[in-house]
Amino acid sequence: NGSVYLIAESEVGFGNNNRIYAFRDISQLRENEQKRSEMLEFLSHDMRSPQVAIIGLAEGEGQRLSAKERFQRIVMQANRTLKLADDFVQIARLSARPVQLVELDLSAQVIEAADRFYYQAQKKKIALVQNVDEDPIFVMGDPAMLARMVDNLLSNAIKFSPDGSAIELTAGLFQDDPTKALLSVKDNGPGLPPERIEKPFARFGASSDTAGPSAGLGLTFVNEAVRQHQGEITVETHEGIGTTFSITLPLA
Repeated sequence: NGSVYLIAESEVGFGNNNRIYAFRDISQLRENEQKRSEMLEFLSHDMRSPQVAIIGLAEGEGQRLSAKERFQRIVMQANRTLKLADDFVQIARLSARPVQLVELDLSAQVIEAADRFYYQAQKKKIALVQNVDEDPIFVMGDPAMLARMVDNLLSNAIKFSPDGSAIELTAGLFQDDPTKALLSVKDNGPGLPPERIEKPFARFGASSDTAGPSAGLGLTFVNEAVRQHQGEITVETHEGIGTTFSITLPLA
């Protein structure tokens, strides 16, 4: 059943034929141990990296730069730290509280997300193409959680897509199963980095600076949000072509 057991054997009474076997479920202990290990990795690498960069820019390394460029780089690293901290807090809240499910229109969620990121996309001349059904698509979901889930995917897509490209947002009925809704975000970026292809939703997995903080914690949040909505998520990525995240959710 996926659980991990510690088995203890001891002899009782006389002879070697009398034994007691004790089975103790240590799955939770193993899970907590794994979380602690991931936390240490997060603190020692992901959170530490931008802080080291800021110190370097404030001291010797930054002296070679103009004051304006040095300030811009410090702000960029500070924002990176803030994004990591915010994503970590959101994941902690997601794990701690139950989802508040209400009936909502998935199409409206996608349209609103496109509106929120319109100006960010315009800065890179990226077109947000919306393939949304005209009729409402009702699912049972947590509005704030679903909004952040779509925002994380769309933010990543814009961040890594080249200037002048297009991002395709889809919301409709899932053709393979009429009882489910489909939400997908497709970009024309470089594809997921090699270290993320095998485990795209691994917690604290952004071990590459080019992957960015949102490629680690942001995708972890998306995966956990989908799981709590009893949905499924798949990833299709090709180097130099792009990445598509497809999410199916049960209809209300």
